[in-house]
Amino acid sequence: MTTTMASGVDGFTMMPMSVEDADADLHTTTMRATENRGMSSMDGDDDTDGTPTTSEKTERYALYACFLAIGMGTLFPWNVFITERPYFERRLRDASQGVAKNFEAAFANAYAGSNLIGVLACVRFGLVERLTSNRLRLAAPLAGIALCVWTCALATRASGWSGDAIFAQTMIVIIVVGAATALAQGGGFAVASDLPPVYAQAIMSGQAA
Repeated sequence: MTTTMASGVDGFTMMPMSVEDADADLHTTTMRATENRGMSSMDGDDDTDGTPTTSEKTERYALYACFLAIGMGTLFPWNVFITERPYFERRLRDASQGVAKNFEAAFANAYAGSNLIGVLACVRFGLVERLTSNRLRLAAPLAGIALCVWTCALATRASGWSGDAIFAQTMIVIIVVGAATALAQGGGFAVASDLPPVYAQAIMSGQAA
């Protein structure tokens, strides 16, 4: 059996080492270096040179797209409310004077306040850590946000509602969406924290989109 010599360090005697042992040691060192660089954490077989296979690349791109969509989904509802000013001006024209003139400020304060309270609750009571299931961390708040936006879509068909009723319904939806967004953001970053940093960057990129 072919042998090689292990390098001596700090005066230690060099001991013979088989080629198989040397290869195994090199492989272990390479794997540890790969993990420290935050490379792929998904299961799968790589090529002998450490290059990810085509299947793994596809999975990573798909996972990146999922986190990008999570980031977009957390702020998309708020963007809907602040960009539909002509609609709310038309629906709230018969509301009280203060509502008709200041509804945008009311929307902003309601969303920011509920989102801040949601974040503080997640930090103070560890809501994200207590929800061990990713379905509760991500799927539940995102589904709640979608349901709230859907109720606003239904309200567009309620032509008989007064301006004050539309304003009250929208404010309730915004408050719930703000709190649910805090939980969805915390859950998204909690899941991404177990993966390489690029997936947390995907969430932030989605929020900035």
